[in-house]
Amino acid sequence: MMSLWRNSCVTGLCLTIVTLVSSLSCFGQSAPETSSASMPNGQAVSGQELNGKIETLTRSLEQTQTELARSRSEIEQLRAYVGRSAEAHGQRAGGGRAARK
Repeated sequence: MMSLWRNSCVTGLCLTIVTLVSSLSCFGQSAPETSSASMPNGQAVSGQELNGKIETLTRSLEQTQTELARSRSEIEQLRAYVGRSAEAHGQRAGGGRAARK
């Protein structure tokens, strides 16, 4: 029983290997053919597109940095306000405790 199962597996494996080896698509993909005259034009266009994207990303980064600096400033102002409010509240609460005792 085991030998029949083993023979079936070996036969299936051999058939799979033969199919893969005989198939041309398993050896890789073929690159599209391009003429040498169109390659420099294609590279120049993609270079221009790349430069445009870099410019856009640079502007976006600068804007983000500006917004980040503004947000940090606002956070510092809020921290100072909260600190002052907490001190004022603590003084009022402390004064109230002293009066109660």
